[in-house]
Amino acid sequence: MPQLLHCPNCGVQLTREAVQGGWVHCEYCGSDFQVGKEAPQAPPPAEIPSPAAQQVVFGSTWEASEVDQDEERAFSPPAPQPTQSKSRGCMAIPAAAGTAIMSLAGIGIAIYFVFIRNLSGDDPFDTSKKDLIQEERVLMVRGTPVCPVDGNGDGVKDVAVLMKILVGGEETNRQIRTIDGQTGEVLKSGPLIAAEAELVMVCLGDGFVGYQLPDFEFHVFGATDLAPGPVLALRDTLTKVATGEDCVRLATSDGTSVGIAPSTGKESDCDAKGFERINARLGMPTFKDVRTFEDEKSVFKVKARSKGTPMLEVSCQQGKKTLWEKDLDVKATSFGIPAVLTGSTLAVIGAEHPKDDIAHLVGLDRGTGEERFDVQLQGSSTATFGASFWDNGKLLVVSGTDGTFAYDPITGDKVWTIQ
Repeated sequence: MPQLLHCPNCGVQLTREAVQGGWVHCEYCGSDFQVGKEAPQAPPPAEIPSPAAQQVVFGSTWEASEVDQDEERAFSPPAPQPTQSKSRGCMAIPAAAGTAIMSLAGIGIAIYFVFIRNLSGDDPFDTSKKDLIQEERVLMVRGTPVCPVDGNGDGVKDVAVLMKILVGGEETNRQIRTIDGQTGEVLKSGPLIAAEAELVMVCLGDGFVGYQLPDFEFHVFGATDLAPGPVLALRDTLTKVATGEDCVRLATSDGTSVGIAPSTGKESDCDAKGFERINARLGMPTFKDVRTFEDEKSVFKVKARSKGTPMLEVSCQQGKKTLWEKDLDVKATSFGIPAVLTGSTLAVIGAEHPKDDIAHLVGLDRGTGEERFDVQLQGSSTATFGASFWDNGKLLVVSGTDGTFAYDPITGDKVWTIQ
């Protein structure tokens, strides 16, 4: 009588005819197992199941029962029932249980990608972001003048700014950088300065910038390369600067001043006049209610209304003839009336009415007075604490409480940003 085997994985009875070289293949569940008492061996290469098949190896795994050949021929595989192998070797995982586990794993992965990752925007398993908290950020130091300089000699004034460098959210250093006036890209970066140093950048004309440390030591840098230049020992804290031809005069809080040649640091009989405070901002008048601009033919005036709400009034005159007048929808800011005549545009910064802390940049056609643009400036306190701006030869550069920005003087479109 032939002997039947029970598949240890699904419980189906198999004949000994399924045994080939000591290995048994279950045609129902796809499992392979070894019979006999010898230690499990790898199956012959010709009998290696496909990747989809589950291979289960047992040491002594089959049970035999005797039936007659008629019963064997009449045998039909019963529905598989969960069974536990009686093998003393390794325990097989039922196929149904394995399928359930794989399904749960797939659901978990789907939940992760659809919900957790998409909502947070971060992948905790992405090792490329493990040092994200230590990334470097560069921000503009607020309250420091932005200096127009000639950094690359292209005829467009560039910008020198004092930046603070943060690593992991903490300020580590400061650094003077020059920014291309046309593109907003960094041209040069100066040497690192300790973050704890109390300093303010000082504008020294088109070709130089500098800063003073608390011990009165004053450092000068060339605008083209920001390489360290002369170091001067001043008598006291620097308060004012006057720029002359190839020289600057530095005034200190003790009431004295000294003229120097920035390129060498040597004293000079500098006849520069018109001292400006070191924290003065270009184009930002203080408590002035009238700005006047003249060209070969015309006189342009920007003034605040003398009575009532100080809304801005703009006019253009040629001799005694008034060519045009216009009332703007903005009023004078708390610090005065910054205005710039650039090319064919007269640009004015005003405060939104009645929200005094919101500033607008308004551009007018200088020939007709027609409004070309009205853009809200970034920085909620720009109209209160001040903004400065100038024509760099191509763009309108505006420096406010929330950064420095460049605008197209015809369309008012923002071209670049430093924050």
